[in-house]
Amino acid sequence: MNEAPVFRSVHQALHLAFLMSVLPPTQKSPTATVINDLMDQAGIRREVERDGTVNFSGLSPLEVRGQCAMIIGAVRHQLQPAERYAIEAWYAHDQTKHAAVQWLRDWCEPHWSIESPAARTLITWHVNLPEDVHNRYSCSERLIGGEHGLPKSTVHDQIVKIRKAVLSLRRRGIDQLDWVFAEKGLIGEQA
Repeated sequence: MNEAPVFRSVHQALHLAFLMSVLPPTQKSPTATVINDLMDQAGIRREVERDGTVNFSGLSPLEVRGQCAMIIGAVRHQLQPAERYAIEAWYAHDQTKHAAVQWLRDWCEPHWSIESPAARTLITWHVNLPEDVHNRYSCSERLIGGEHGLPKSTVHDQIVKIRKAVLSLRRRGIDQLDWVFAEKGLIGEQA
């Protein structure tokens, strides 16, 4: 097994783990297997040296998937529900993200000044998507306000409140995972 840390940070570990969870497992084709065997027999080096920020050297594809599954397992079993859902709402790419956003919408009940459940849902999505995709998912401030007849300033104020609450949860979760992952040697400076 790999002795050096695999990832430089919790953010990197979470990003890759949740991304890997939605990608299909790859298998080498029979032709690729024959070519790799021939290259091994000829003494041709197949591993490409590169200065990357993720250290998968010495890990098989199955072990990489195992590391990613362990990361997601830590999120689900080491964190309190609020921190867990805040992380899943930001990093997940599947139904997990949807469920986490719905959970956070309800958890943020004390922060809401608007009544519309649909507007609340869109605002919660807004704070859990990168800025460059808001318009693609009809989650921009203008689109939310227009669709629900809300002043843009009201939508903006709600976004600020909900973002602050969710970001606080996500940071707490990441701080807890930082300790867990560092303890296991999963994250750290790479040589």
